[in-house]
Amino acid sequence: MAAGASLALVAVKVPYCVPLELTAVGSIVGVAGLGYYTGAAELSNRFLLIPVTAFAALLPALAHSEARGARNRALAACRAARRQLAAVLL
Repeated sequence: MAAGASLALVAVKVPYCVPLELTAVGSIVGVAGLGYYTGAAELSNRFLLIPVTAFAALLPALAHSEARGARNRALAACRAARRQLAAVLL
């Protein structure tokens, strides 16, 4: 339950951090620099979407395996997911 509450807090907080970040960067480097920064930041966010989505999909299965005492099975699933993510990202 505590993990769900912390994830909900992060999901609510993150959309408000991005405009503050862009405001700070824009005031420091100007409009032209902000254009370059925004493009690179959006690209990195798109690449992060893949591992975040994969982890969110695997989390319930890993938690269930860990709770049943099947630690080796959970570790094998993590290793397989890491290999698949490496193949997708590279």
